[in-house]
Order: sequence, then structure tokens, then C-alpha cells
Amino acid sequence: MREFGTIYEGLLESELSRADMDLTVDKKNVYVPARPKDEVVVPKGDVYFHNRSGERKATGSYFTPEFAVEHLLDHALEPVLAEHLKRVEALHGRGDHASAAEAFWDFRVADISMGSGHFLIAAVDRIERGMRSFLADRPLASVNDELRRLERKARKALEAPRATVGGDGPELEPSTLLRRQIARRCIHGVDVNETAVELARVAVWIHTFVPGLPMSTLDHNLVRGDSLTGIGTVDEALDVLDPNRGDAQRSLFSRPIEEAMARAAEALGEVAAAQEADTAEVLRNREALVDAKARAEPARRLFDAAVAVRLGVAETKAVGDVEAIAGIADQPEVAAEIERLQPVHMPLVFPQVFETKSPGFDVLIGNPPWEEATVEELGFWTVRHPGLKSLKQKEQRGEISRLRTDRPDLLAEYEAELARAESQRQALMAGPFPGMGTGDPDLYKAFCWRYWRLTRDGGAAGIVLPRSALSVKGSAEWRLAVLDGGAFADVSLLLNKGRWVFDTVHPQYSVGLVTHRKGLRHRGSLQLRGPYDSPRSYETGMRTQPARIPVSEFLGWTDSAALPSIPSDDALRVFRKMRSHPPLGLLRRAESASSSRRLEDSKTRRLAGEQRAA
Repeated sequence: MREFGTIYEGLLESELSRADMDLTVDKKNVYVPARPKDEVVVPKGDVYFHNRSGERKATGSYFTPEFAVEHLLDHALEPVLAEHLKRVEALHGRGDHASAAEAFWDFRVADISMGSGHFLIAAVDRIERGMRSFLADRPLASVNDELRRLERKARKALEAPRATVGGDGPELEPSTLLRRQIARRCIHGVDVNETAVELARVAVWIHTFVPGLPMSTLDHNLVRGDSLTGIGTVDEALDVLDPNRGDAQRSLFSRPIEEAMARAAEALGEVAAAQEADTAEVLRNREALVDAKARAEPARRLFDAAVAVRLGVAETKAVGDVEAIAGIADQPEVAAEIERLQPVHMPLVFPQVFETKSPGFDVLIGNPPWEEATVEELGFWTVRHPGLKSLKQKEQRGEISRLRTDRPDLLAEYEAELARAESQRQALMAGPFPGMGTGDPDLYKAFCWRYWRLTRDGGAAGIVLPRSALSVKGSAEWRLAVLDGGAFADVSLLLNKGRWVFDTVHPQYSVGLVTHRKGLRHRGSLQLRGPYDSPRSYETGMRTQPARIPVSEFLGWTDSAALPSIPSDDALRVFRKMRSHPPLGLLRRAESASSSRRLEDSKTRRLAGEQRAA
């Protein structure tokens, strides 16, 4: 599956252009105009493949490294899955087998910037391993009946006898059937790129394919849209539509939203629970998806209206009239803005996750984009006109002016990208993302808040983040929110020396593998590891105890909750001793570190374009 994803992940970063002149490549593998003696690799008029920096495509290796994916699953998914199965075991032990079977599938994992689904596929395998072990010791009749029915249907479709050792029949392992149902019931994903969503569905289909069974419907849990520009939670919408309501108070809009969500959740619950053992069941499920969307329509209009009001595109003059507020979504200027933003309203697309007593995902995982919400004009035209960056500034301006006149198609594309980026920027600045106004509105800052607020009480998130997320002032409120409402259960820092983590990212760049737990019972301490600058140092570090720091002590170190680099308990003891008797050199290094943190944000923006992992 990794090889399949590698090939197609490259497509997400690729573009086609037509050469306006003969092209060659320079030492950095970037397309440039060919001089008389240069080798022409793309003749004038030919179509060629390149990435968004204008480089010739060689490989599609944009994946988060396997060890980093496994690390986050170890620290975020495994503990929460174990707790989930303990709850199911408690129901089973009390003899409530029906409730145990229902609860068994009620485990929700999401990647809200999923790319081609690499994290989700790895999560499917982890969940399958845990659930298979559980069922081996504590069989649940309805779950086993479901798997046996799928097996019978598959064998009948293949018209083959039960497989035996050395027999001619297909191997239909229970683990394969279980993976298929986990993908349908437990896995959720979002990406703004339509190609990414289609690739993720294909990747999951192939990974969970069962001979004899049809490709299952994944449209209900792997969806397209922007997970930052829409509504994240019901309370988020109510805060916009009814700003005068008190904390935890019901609003005039609560009932229509809840009723629409309940109807949609019922329909989507039936879709997820359907076994899709044959083509007829798949077709019925597709019809049920259409029905679920129709049931959610009243909530969709209110959520769209909330986005418009938050952006200042519309006003809630008719407070008290639910239908009038919903009508805001029908206004042409609002519809146009929604079309540009492509928002995903999480309670709307995943009502079964949020229409519960403990709303939110059990686990969120992923490697969100780090770049700023902007379109750089020179970069846009350079991709489509190789060699532009090699010109002097005055010549660049003249050439861009010519392209604007000669290529109205590209100009329209540029203006559309610009409008989309500006709409996203405004949505981020106006959204529920404290700190976005401090420094530039980098996407990772908003993703940090989304992961935190979409995690249910007791759940976890495992995220790849730039080092700046753990140190700069613009993310201080997020760090303090995590420490107040949960804990940083694991923060492992990686220095990209020798490009051992990401081969397209600068070797001086630092990356954090960050796991946080949500819930007051987890509050009180944080765990730090690293930085590790090689596979060997990382492997060694994983065999040592992390630095465990009481939050009460940590908050006395800094007023912005900036997380330091302390690789182990031994290092923590040295650090504490140095703090109690700080030499002059340490004070100077502390001042230098403070200056370095101020540079982290600009470094993130400069290097983010080099890295877009799955």
C-alpha cells in the first residue's frame, strides 16, 4: 500500500504545463529556458509534468516517514483503543452483550488533512489488531455473525468451496473482513483536494479488499472540503448565531440543529452499519447517503449562515427568526463565498460523531499543512513560465505583465487562487483560532485548535507539527489550553540533520511528534523527548525515560508555555540544577533561545513549501 500511495501522492503535488519555449533543467532540477548548447528536455509546445515549485517530477515521496506514523499511533491511538476495549469488556462482563456489540464499533478515528490516507490505513491495521485480539477472548455474537455473513456472501460470489490448507478456494481471513468493516465504521477523513479524497478512497478500498465482496461505500466517511473554514462544533455555530447566550445555555437555534443532526445521524448510522455484502446493498446505501444529506439540510443552511456572519458577509438582523437566519445561506454573495471556501461542517458530515453524549473523535492523527494561507505571485508565474526567477527584478515585472496580457486563462486561474487564499485567510482570522492575529496566519496554528476541539473528552490527538508550534507566541494560548484541559502526553522533537526525517526539508529544521490527551484526569504533567538528529539517536531515546515535568513547575519557567528541549529525566535533573544556579553563559543562551523562537515562525513559512506530507 505504501508503494501505491507513493506513486499517487506525487500526483497531488504535480501540474501539467505547455512549454512556451525549449526547456532544460538546472542543477536543482528546475525547468529553465534552454540556451543554444543546452540539452532540450521539453521542446517548445510540448506538455510537461512538474511540481508546484517548477521542479521536474522524479518521485512522489511526500510521505510522513513510517517511524513517525508508528510513533504517533503508539502514543495516541493505542492507549485510547485499549481504554475503549476495556469499556466494551465491562459491558460484556455484566452480560449486556447487545450493548457491548454496539459499543464495539463506536470508536472514531479521523485525519482532517488526510492526503491519500496514509495515516488512516495504518490506523485501520492497528484497530484491527486490537479488535481481533478482543474478539478471540470475548466473542460478541452479533459482530461474529456479521463477519460470517460477509464470508458466506464472498464465497458464494466466488462460487468456491471453503478454503483449506492446500485447497483451491480463496483465503478469506477474519482479519481481512474485520479490516473492511473498520474502514467503513471507524475511519473518517477530510481533505480540500478532490484528487486526494479519491486517492484515499481507492487506497482504503485496495487495503481492505475482500475477494467476492463489492467495493464498499466510503463517501460518508472520507469527504472533500476545508476542515478549517467550516463549523467545527455545534457550540461554535451557536456562539456566532446567538452571541448573547450564556455558557452552556441552550439557544433558539439549538433545537433545529440538533433535530437535523439526529435525523442525519440516524441515516448515516444505517449506512455505516450496513454490511454491503452485495451490489444491491451498496446501491441502497448510496440512496441512503442522499437521504442523509437531505435530512441535514436545515443544519447546513444555519452552519453556512454562521460562516457568513463570522466573515462579515452577512448580518443577523432577524435575531429570533430561525428561518430568516437560515435564509442568509441563500443570498448570492454568501453562496459565492461558501463555494470559494469549500467548508466542511464537522457536525454535519459526521453527525454520528457529534450527536452523542461525548461528542468528538476518539483519536485524531495526521500531518497537517504548515504553510501560510497566501498565493505568491512570482511563484505562481514561475511554475508556468520557467526561468522567471533567474531574471532581474525589472525584467520579472515586465515578463509577468506580458503573461497577464497574453495568457488570460492563466490570469483567471491566478485570480481564482488569490480569491480562494484571501477568503481562507479571512476565515482563519475570524475563526475560533486564538493567536492567529499574532504573526502570520499559518495553517498549522488553526489545525492545532481544530485537533484539540474535535477531540472528545478522554480522547487523544497525534500530530506532526513544526517546532514553532511548541514555542512561538502565536500558539501560546493553544499550549495553555492543552495544559489546562488535558496534557501533552508525549512531545518528541526531531532535528532534520542530514534530512533523515523529511528529505525535502532543510536539515536545520526541527519537527515535533506531538500527542495530547484531553480530559481533566490527564492533567498535571507533560512529557518531553529529544531533539533526536538521527535514526540511531531516536531509537536510543525511545529506550530511555522521557522528561516528566509537573505543569505547576513548568508554568514557572516561562510566561508563554514554550516547551523546551529536554531529552530525558537525567537531562531534566541537570536542567533543574542549572536553573537553581544559572551561570552567566546559561542566561545568554536563554536570551539567544528567545531570539531563535521569534525566528521560528518565519522559518516555518519559508520551509513549509518544501514539505507537504501525507
